[in-house]
This record gives sequence, structure tokens and C-alpha cells, in this order.
Amino acid sequence: MRTVTTSPLRLPSLVAALLAGALTACGGATPAPTEAPTAPSGSAATPAPPPTPSPTPSGEVVRVRSSGDLQDAVARLKSGQTIELAAGTYTVPGDALYLPEPLANVTLAGATGNRDDVRIRGGRFALWANNVNALTVRDLTIEGSSEHGIILNCAAHAPVIRNVVLRDIGDQFIKANPGPGGCGVDAGIVEDSLFEYTRGAPDTYTNGVDVHFGTGWIIRRNTFRNFVGGGLVGPAVLLWNASRDSVVEGNTFTDNVRDISFGLDAGMTARPPVSNGTLPDHRGGRISGNTITRRAGLGGVDVAISVADSPDARVEGNTITMAGGYPNAIEYRFPRTTGVVITGNTVDAQIQARDGATGTVSNNTVK
Repeated sequence: MRTVTTSPLRLPSLVAALLAGALTACGGATPAPTEAPTAPSGSAATPAPPPTPSPTPSGEVVRVRSSGDLQDAVARLKSGQTIELAAGTYTVPGDALYLPEPLANVTLAGATGNRDDVRIRGGRFALWANNVNALTVRDLTIEGSSEHGIILNCAAHAPVIRNVVLRDIGDQFIKANPGPGGCGVDAGIVEDSLFEYTRGAPDTYTNGVDVHFGTGWIIRRNTFRNFVGGGLVGPAVLLWNASRDSVVEGNTFTDNVRDISFGLDAGMTARPPVSNGTLPDHRGGRISGNTITRRAGLGGVDVAISVADSPDARVEGNTITMAGGYPNAIEYRFPRTTGVVITGNTVDAQIQARDGATGTVSNNTVK
């Protein structure tokens, strides 16, 4: 392991075209007039480490202690490097921290392992990655970005987000964009992290994790809370637009309007940039072992788990407490939703087929 320090370097000017086309539609449905949700009282401290300790960096480590250091380190970043952030608050310059490209096997990590010790704050976006393979972000907090927290464009394969807090982001907390010809971000891992609004979303156009045209994502052991707003807020976890083989397991969802969706819109894949209406909105995958809880009286809520235009998905072993806010805990819908298996779930509301969907529903407990 080799340690280097940073020296001042002026960031290159941003190319305006980079922004064009990447902010595609995601997750937010047209708001319906609903009761405004009661604001949660605030966020709890989140110092707990992940079940598996983060690895010791291998290769070159660039240690930074100030916002200027961080900007310089990102501008100079090379494949195989780790940027290690000392405890403190780092302000995002301008629009975002744009990672250079092409890169592979790079890491941004808090130095202490305690995700509350390092805070990256502000910006239109916090981190922007395009042609960056195997990016890891771990052991830190990202908060207050006005649009998206982490943007992964379609050449950013195999990202890992581990032991991170994402808080009070304007739109999508993690957004994996599609590209022309059906290009998407594959093999993402999001684990042991916290996604939260402290006083509710600013509008309905939000998701915690939003993946378009992605294959093989794993989202596990995270907490998603307070995804509420003045209408039908997007699902906390949304995998769609020809995504497939997703795994969402062992997460905790608290007081969200919608929680998990495999697919959303039966006509989404026919639109650019995928432009292939023969593809379902999602295919295959598994939603298992999640705990979903809503407080009584939470306004504007919808279904907790939705499998929509998504054949061959499994929904198993989840525990869902709706507290009377919506009649269905799990829904599967649209004619292409076939071969779905829903089993072993414990719910306090109904499991409902809609709009021509078919599947096998067995061994569930409805309280």
C-alpha cells in the first residue's frame, strides 16, 4: 500500500453535454391529492458498522482532510486508487464530484469506518460516475444534494455502496441510468446502508435506489425510512425499465408510501432509450426476508410490494405491517406478469392479483 498526498489542482471545466440525457424518468407517479404526511421527528444516530468489516485498502491510498483536497484527489483519480476521507464535512463544488474516466477499481471511503464521521454535503449531485468500473463508496454520509446523490451512468458497472448514509436527497438517492441501445448498469451491490428523509421528500419524484435496465443487482440489509411526501412518492426501491434478476433481501422499511417495486409501468420499455417494447419492465429476481412497517395514520400510502409487468419473480418470507392504510400488502399486475411465486409471507393486508397477472400464492399468513 502506498500513501500519497494531494496538491492544488484546478478542476477542468465541465462539459455541458455530459448532463444531457442522463436524467431519465424514474419512479415518480403523477401525484394524487392526498393528506400531507406527518413529519417524522428526525433521524437517529447511525454509527453501527456493517456485519462484515470494510476491507483495508490495497494499492495506492490518497488521504484527504478538506473539501479542496477532495476535489483535487477526485480530479487526479487513477484506476486502483482509494480516496480516504478523514473525519469532517466536505462540500461538493458546483454541480458534482465528477469522477474521471475511464477508471476501474476505485474507492471513496471514510477513514474511521464510522459512516457518521465523514459527511459529503450539497451539490446538484454528490458523485457522478460514467465509465467507471467497480466503484466502491463506503463508510461515509452523503446528504443534501438537490437532485441525485450518486449517479451511475450506463458504463459504470459493478458498483458497491456499503455502510453509507444517504439523507435528504432531492430526487433519487442512488440512480442507475440507462443509455442508448439498452445500455444499463449491471451487478450493483447496495448493502448495510441507511436511506432516509428527516422531514419527508420535497416532492413525489424520489426513490432510494432507482435502477433502469440493470441486471443482477443485490440490495440487502439496508434501512429505508420516511419516503413520504405530498402525494404518491416513488417506491423506496425500484428496479425497472428492462431490469432483471434483482435480489432485494433482508432490508428494513419504515413509514414509506411505497416500499419495493419490481417493474412499474407496462409501457416503459417501449420508450427511449430502451425502445424495445417486447421486454417486460422487470424479469425474474427475488424479494425475500424484508420487514416493512408503517405507522397507523400515515397518509397517501400505496402497496408495500409490487410486482408489475415482471414475470418469474419470487416474493417470499417478508413481514409486512400496513396498519390499515391500504388494503393490499402485495400486488402483482399486468398480463406479462406470469410465473410469479408468492409464498411464506406474513402480512396484515391482502395479496392481490390485478390487471391479468397470474402466479402461485401459497403458505402465506394474513393476520
